[in-house]
Amino acid sequence: MTRPLRFFFRLRLTTRQAIQAGIASALALLVGHALDQHYFFWAAACCLVVFNGTATGAQTVTRSIHRMVVTAMGLLPASPSPASPV
Repeated sequence: MTRPLRFFFRLRLTTRQAIQAGIASALALLVGHALDQHYFFWAAACCLVVFNGTATGAQTVTRSIHRMVVTAMGLLPASPSPASPV
């Protein structure tokens, strides 16, 4: 393991999580802004909701998968049906 990574893993858990959430939120803002210039901040808010209350990487992955599935389910009623005019 390289020296910078050793330093990162020696940090307290809460400090590591704050760094990870900050990086993930910044990336979410960049991708969100590329997709929609008006409501891109929702991507960062969603990212912070996923990180909130998790203690392990497995919990974070589980919450993010759950959030994606529930979001996709919420999009189904909003999607146009094949019979409806666009």
